[in-house]
Amino acid sequence: GRTISLAKLSETAKKHSLLLITDASQIIGHKEINLTKNPCNILCAPGHKGLYGIQGVGFLAICDDIQRDSIFEGGSGSLSLSKDMPDYLPEKFEPGTLPTPSIVSLLEGIRYIEKVGVPIIEEKLSILTDACIDRIRSIDKTVLYESQNGIISFNLLGVNANNVSSELDKYGICTRSGFHCAPMAHQLIGTAGIGTVRISLSYFNSISDLDRLYKSLKSISTLI
Repeated sequence: GRTISLAKLSETAKKHSLLLITDASQIIGHKEINLTKNPCNILCAPGHKGLYGIQGVGFLAICDDIQRDSIFEGGSGSLSLSKDMPDYLPEKFEPGTLPTPSIVSLLEGIRYIEKVGVPIIEEKLSILTDACIDRIRSIDKTVLYESQNGIISFNLLGVNANNVSSELDKYGICTRSGFHCAPMAHQLIGTAGIGTVRISLSYFNSISDLDRLYKSLKSISTLI
């Protein structure tokens, strides 16, 4: 497969004295991340995906002692008389008014995940992912790309991914089509010109949701 594990990246970065920034957008909340076993310098992720927060907040965890420049200056209430940001964390990277509702929602999302347990969430997503893959593969004209941890990418042969996503939307099924902020990944799998349709499953999804997806996609494939 083309998936590169954090363990391998961590090992390579250490071997070559590289700084490793890990984007955990599509895995955090779905799979345990052991930063003691597989260290990185920075771990970042949004709050509105696998952590169940609302949009408008994310986090950047600095896992080393390296001092970094602030991104924006001003607006820090802890040093209001200074034109520069504080030199201590986390205030150094917190200019202006914080999105408090989003932060609170992120906290509640994390509390829910801790209550359920990441292994339980991962197990259910694994079952749902396999079931979804089976349904998509059973439909003629579908091309399935590497999929795991509740993230599934596919296309209908000869059909623009945006059109498939738009048709699914008519059935009340939300997907994302296009290049998913990862143009080089699409170059690697040969979809740089067409993109893919991406299904993002959640712990809250069910097999009945997948059955509805199958029926909708089957109908679309016969019409296009």
